[in-house]
Amino acid sequence: MNSVELIPIDSNDEDDFEESESDKYQEDERNNEELDEQNDKEKEIKTASKRKWEEANTCPICLSPWSSTGNHQIASLKCGHLFGYSCIIKWLKKKSTKESRCPCCNSHAIVRNVRRLYACNIKVEDNSQFESIKKEKKEMETYCEMLEKEKLHYQIYSRIANEQLICIKNTINDYKQQLRKLKKKISTPDKYQFNSTYVIDYNLKSSKILSYDAIGQSLYVTKSLNMQNFGIVKIDMQENKMSEYCQLHQKAIKDIQCNPINGNLLTCSFDKTLQIFSNKTKNIDICIPIFYACWSCCWSTYNENQIYVGLSNNTILMYDIRNLSTYCTKLNGGSNLNKPIHSLVYVNNLNNNNSKISSGILGANLEDIFYHDQEAIDQNNNNKENDIIIPKLKYQQPGSCISLCYDPLTQQILSTWRSSSSSGLLTNYIIDHLCYNPDNHDKETKKIPISQSNNFISSFDYMKERENKPKYPVSFERRQEIYGYSGQKYLTRNLIFSEYLDTNSSDTTNKSKIVCDELGSTEHEDKNKEIANNNFETFVCASDEGSCSSILWKCNWDNNFSLANHSLYQQLPTENHSVILDIKHCPLTNTHSNVLACLTGEQVYLYKK
Repeated sequence: MNSVELIPIDSNDEDDFEESESDKYQEDERNNEELDEQNDKEKEIKTASKRKWEEANTCPICLSPWSSTGNHQIASLKCGHLFGYSCIIKWLKKKSTKESRCPCCNSHAIVRNVRRLYACNIKVEDNSQFESIKKEKKEMETYCEMLEKEKLHYQIYSRIANEQLICIKNTINDYKQQLRKLKKKISTPDKYQFNSTYVIDYNLKSSKILSYDAIGQSLYVTKSLNMQNFGIVKIDMQENKMSEYCQLHQKAIKDIQCNPINGNLLTCSFDKTLQIFSNKTKNIDICIPIFYACWSCCWSTYNENQIYVGLSNNTILMYDIRNLSTYCTKLNGGSNLNKPIHSLVYVNNLNNNNSKISSGILGANLEDIFYHDQEAIDQNNNNKENDIIIPKLKYQQPGSCISLCYDPLTQQILSTWRSSSSSGLLTNYIIDHLCYNPDNHDKETKKIPISQSNNFISSFDYMKERENKPKYPVSFERRQEIYGYSGQKYLTRNLIFSEYLDTNSSDTTNKSKIVCDELGSTEHEDKNKEIANNNFETFVCASDEGSCSSILWKCNWDNNFSLANHSLYQQLPTENHSVILDIKHCPLTNTHSNVLACLTGEQVYLYKK
């Protein structure tokens, strides 16, 4: 059997073996490191080449790839450097022609040197998708701009709608308040109720004079378009509409009077003219130049061809429209001072059997009230010398007379007097009556004030006619005095009027009707019995500046046909808190009702009874 012989290993041989193994391991590690270094170098070469390729195919200005078409198409300069077309154009245009240079080599270059390139071997980016997205972006921007405009448009409409909604709500609230007031006043149907409003002039607030045409049942109001254009507008009370503006004068209109026969208008103005305006043709029929400013005017109901005008020099001129070469009669205002005659009223008592006073002209200036009878006017008219007539009847009161009104039914005269004191302007409303009193005409009437209410410092006077022979002297008899509020500053035109009471008679046309026609037709004779039986009511309506309203007093009669006392009947406020400048009583024959028209500087308020 064969045996195996073991060869003993020496210690030196073991050391040599370990050294050879370690050398092999180190060589392997070196080889691996060299391989890694080679791989890294190859990667760096690849990335560098890729970077160079990318740099070669991108614009050096915006670092974006070139495109084959569009604004960023590849282009070159004289120096040979490549750029995007839009980028190099913007680059060169930023500087002047002398200073523009290439971004790469800094050589001189201008816009003319830019050339588009069409190279086939250069890889270009497909920018069709980019262009489509860009186009879509522009469309979206345009659409957004359109939406912004629509948004602004609808915001404006929304604001206007909100304002209209607020106005409608305010109107509804006003109607609700008026409805509550009407419900409260159902128990008192005989009072005046607010009916309607007409806006005349919101800008200049030039409306100051009212006049009522009883025949056409129309209301005329003055208006101004500018400082040299003054005229009137017409309010039809039957159809509740306002007509167009008609120019009449070049300066402020001071008075308008309607002819009780044909409805023509007589107007006077500061432009020193007296005009007759035809209501049918809407034209000026007659224009009379006068040497002084005109303050008041009136028609003669004694002779339809005669007209009167009150001037600023305290005189009254009477004209005959058949001969306008000169005036017929010149009347004096009763004062030595040149104070304007602001009020004229013609009193016609031809067909009034209860009156023993002859017809005549009643006027007022700032100092007194005066009266000229028709007999003296006719005598002077027939006189060739045509001297100025001094009034035989004058009436004075402490202070200044600013308004005069006449009630043809009761022949009462309402005069407004204003005097100054430590507390301010004090206004007295005085009601008198024309009367014949040959024995007592020189006696002074005593002023008996009625019981005062709160803050009332104004007064009214009445005058009563007495049945004596129709000769001078004619005197004024004080009837009553009513105290008004202090602090009145405007020259308002106050009103006195009378209305017939409701009767059981079959003639319903006499219900709630005032006698406005001063011609005194047979209607006066028909009403004599009713006047004797006191079948009428007398009212005084005056403007109150403190409350911006009209105060209506009812004046009571006693058995002796005299005004014994008065009482506050009603207060008629305005909506916009404006001061009332003129008041007119308007009887409507078709509806058998009465309307009070109150004028502010811009609106007419109608109160219907």
